[in-house]
Amino acid sequence: MNIKEREQLRECAITRIVQKNENCEMSTDDQEIDFYIRNTYPELIDGMNELESYEYCLAITYKVVDILTEEEDEIVEEEDENRFNYQMLDRLKSDCEYYLNCGNRCKKHLYYDDEQKHIDEMKKLYNSFSEDKKPEWLTWEQILTYEKQMVEGIKE
Repeated sequence: MNIKEREQLRECAITRIVQKNENCEMSTDDQEIDFYIRNTYPELIDGMNELESYEYCLAITYKVVDILTEEEDEIVEEEDENRFNYQMLDRLKSDCEYYLNCGNRCKKHLYYDDEQKHIDEMKKLYNSFSEDKKPEWLTWEQILTYEKQMVEGIKE
């Protein structure tokens, strides 16, 4: 097997291991990945002595772990951003409720001290979520109702 074929097989192995891990068929345990490589792709380490094959399998394992860790980090970052946006949107919604009810329509009770800016930020946050991540506790229509009541002064 030439170097190019070995590298293609290596990339194929990495892709398959990542997929198996994502499907919960395998963990990122070094020994499990090493065992999988040696048994599923023996031609990858064919002709290598024990130390060379160990180092080669270890390098593949590190590559797999790097890929999976990078994907997990992206998911965590997205979840953190969504969490903050949910919290902020809920805060702005609460401000609207207080402003319209017990707050006597006083701007100092709004996070942005301006009704239109407050509503614009709510719209921006609401639209930052994908359709499947939009909050169930607030609809676009409710935001528009808040806008009518707060900016245009219409009671509903």
